Amino acid sequence: MIKKIFGFYLLLAAAGLFITSCDKDITFQENNPLISAHDLTISHHMGENCMKCHYYSGTRGWFTVAGTVYDSSKVNTNPNGYIYLYTAPDSTGSMEGAIQVDGHGNFYTTNAVFFPAGGLYPEVLGKSGARRRMSTPVADGQCNKCHGDTEDPIWIQ
Repeated sequence: MIKKIFGFYLLLAAAGLFITSCDKDITFQENNPLISAHDLTISHHMGENCMKCHYYSGTRGWFTVAGTVYDSSKVNTNPNGYIYLYTAPDSTGSMEGAIQVDGHGNFYTTNAVFFPAGGLYPEVLGKSGARRRMSTPVADGQCNKCHGDTEDPIWIQ
């Protein structure tokens, strides 16, 4: 694949190309597609900030949105639901993303998600049909950065 970087075209090998720039190495590589799906159980580290490892120059694919959903006990994960991202509160505006929660209760995607200046409003739909919405917008997809750390975990019945 050919990418245009700072006016120069670079041919990227599958393993990545390393370029030294001033004071740090930058790794340019393809984003390995990783998208959660119902019953899929390849995810791990429930409750941790996924973007600690799955970031732009990581080798595992960089996530645009990721997190973990728990049941009402806030101890056990709640698999096989959905995460929706809306441009306005209370499931209004346009839906910018729909992500399935996997068999471990994690959700993640490497697909592009646009976060407008006003942010996006997440909604969780549990497999029971219960819904919970955030009343405040989020500016990025690092859901476990706050939930489970400074905020309650994401949970649904």
